[in-house]
Amino acid sequence: MIRSAMWLALGLMMACTDPAFEGRIVELEAEVAALESEVAQLEQGPAKRAGPSNEQEEAAGVLAREIQAISQGQGEPARGKEACEELSKYPGTRGHGAMGRLCEEFAVVGAEAGELEVTQWYAGSADMNNGEATLLVFWELWCPHCRREVPKLQELHAQYAARGLNVIGLTQGSRGASDEDIGTFVSNNGLTYAIGKESGAMSERFSVRGVPAAAVVKSGKVVWRGHPARITDEMVQAWIAI
Repeated sequence: MIRSAMWLALGLMMACTDPAFEGRIVELEAEVAALESEVAQLEQGPAKRAGPSNEQEEAAGVLAREIQAISQGQGEPARGKEACEELSKYPGTRGHGAMGRLCEEFAVVGAEAGELEVTQWYAGSADMNNGEATLLVFWELWCPHCRREVPKLQELHAQYAARGLNVIGLTQGSRGASDEDIGTFVSNNGLTYAIGKESGAMSERFSVRGVPAAAVVKSGKVVWRGHPARITDEMVQAWIAI
């Protein structure tokens, strides 16, 4: 199928994402969705070739642009989830096909966070009941964007820990990263916020399909899901507000 071939080309980009790549990824996904829709209509025969109308494509496009903007911090995550639910009414449109991954992320918003599952700690220790809000960051040592973003969180931790922000880094130690390798990275970067190892259950629960990825838990529920590079001071201050 067309999507299988395209995913091979997109695999490396999506396995370790940063905001600069995500816009192009969305465009490519839209192209894939459009091509698959055309193929499906051809396979159905002349009598069933009618696809989405121009009005449906336009409506889906408006929602897709809104979802993309919210994923970049321009709006409330709860609205992103609502927009995804509205977009589901337009199956077969380019907008619907392109927003699949982002809508998986928004679907987590509002869900119960559950208990933190960590098999060992590389730095400190914590749980998701600490502080006013918990920022979970999923990362892997092999990911260059993770190696850039994870150290940046030390500054966020230093600035907001006393005010109630609980930062926890989670890694699976995938692709052969040893405990020693991870410990060395933590030490060399002077990371003092909690960093632990998870089995993959946490990644599954928070719909993590690529790293780095982040989620915020407040009062036992997920209130935000996205890329750690998109976190701003204003967002943090809203999360830790009592």
